[in-house]
Amino acid sequence: MTRERSLAAVWYTEAQDEPHVRLAVSTDCGENFAPPVDLDGGRPLGRVDACFLADGSVAVSWLERVSEGAQVRIRRVAPDGSMSEPVAVATVSSSRASGVPRIVPFRTGVLVAWTEPNAVSRLRVAVVE
Repeated sequence: MTRERSLAAVWYTEAQDEPHVRLAVSTDCGENFAPPVDLDGGRPLGRVDACFLADGSVAVSWLERVSEGAQVRIRRVAPDGSMSEPVAVATVSSSRASGVPRIVPFRTGVLVAWTEPNAVSRLRVAVVE
C-alpha cells in the first residue's frame, strides 16, 4: 500500500515456527525499508490488512488467537516508528469462515469490517479512533 513516497508492507509469517504479523515501511518509494517490526501479541492467526491514515501513520489489522476463538485487533504505527497498544475490536470465530477483516481510513481512525459466520453470516463494522 502506498501514500505519496511512502510504502508499507504487512505480512504474516511462521518463519522458524514462530508466528508473527510484521510491518516494514519505506519513505523513498520502496528503494529502502526500515527493519520490520512485530505487531502481534504472540499468538497471531494472520489475515492481515493495512491502510495509511491522514497523519501518515499506518493502521494494521489481524486476527489474534484467544481462548474464545480469535480477536480482530488493530494497531497504529506512527511515522516515527512508535506504536499504539493493540486494540481488540471484536471476538470472532478462528475458522476460515470468519474471512479476512478489512480496514479503511475513516475520520482520524479506521472503519473495520469483518464476517460473523453463523447459519446466516453477518457483516459487522466498527469505527476505531
